[in-house]
Amino acid sequence: MERGILISIAILSVLASFSFLIHAIINMQLAPSKMLTAKQRKKVIKSMDLKGDEIVVDMGAGDYGLLYQIYKDYKETQLIGYEISPLLTVRFKFWFKFAHFKDRKRFSFFNYNLFDADISQADVIFYNLDKRYDAKVKAKFDKEAKVGSRLIAFSGNEVNVLVKE
Repeated sequence: MERGILISIAILSVLASFSFLIHAIINMQLAPSKMLTAKQRKKVIKSMDLKGDEIVVDMGAGDYGLLYQIYKDYKETQLIGYEISPLLTVRFKFWFKFAHFKDRKRFSFFNYNLFDADISQADVIFYNLDKRYDAKVKAKFDKEAKVGSRLIAFSGNEVNVLVKE
């Protein structure tokens, strides 16, 4: 009986790992954005000009690396991540549960489409998508963002900042 349970657990572990690997390969080829390197994250965070007690929204958080870096560097900032991939979100939630986050209330993450994201209270909105989405994101920003909020767009290796007036 115990051996059967162990075999079942092993099979489920292999299947979960395999499904995550397949998902990662598909995302590398088909995803509308690519994960940021550490150097790119630093460049993006610098362009955000964070002042402290602000709300940062990542529309397409991916591995949540950018938000995690902001979490570590800016102790008063509220962080909200939107990611459409359920596997990436579940992976982050699992890591979040067991990692040593001292102030978990500062971090929120949601598994749905970035175009359904609530950006009305955000001070900084970040996205890292193909240029084909620029018009749609800008329209959402113009319609929903509050005055003074900053839209940070990363494409290629360029950072563009737009302030809502």
